[in-house]
Amino acid sequence: MIDAPPASKRPRRSSARFSRRANDEAAEVVEEPQSSVAALPDNVSCQMHGPGGKVVAKARLVQSTTHFHGIQVDPDCVVLCVSTVKDLHFRYPLQSRYRLPGHWRKVWRMGDLACVEVVWSLCSLKACL
Repeated sequence: MIDAPPASKRPRRSSARFSRRANDEAAEVVEEPQSSVAALPDNVSCQMHGPGGKVVAKARLVQSTTHFHGIQVDPDCVVLCVSTVKDLHFRYPLQSRYRLPGHWRKVWRMGDLACVEVVWSLCSLKACL
């Protein structure tokens, strides 16, 4: 019998597990919404989804905007004008990349962003036709 060293039983870092799981899920979900939402015209109503598919808010599409307060909008994101907020305490996920002008707050909640233009990821967006 060959003596082999025991396999390492050290647990993996949870952040690596979550990022791998998020990347696997994003690869499955990203394709359909990007193609359907990207082809829609301006002023179409959309649902903004948070993690787990929960509806966070409803917004109107502003596809003609390619810059958000001087910052080029990424191809996998779109500018929206928030109309109705469903989850007031949900944290705006892109606040570090796309800062809102004139405000130095570190945390923006969706309740604060009613009737405000924000940038949202296409993979977390669903059109309401």
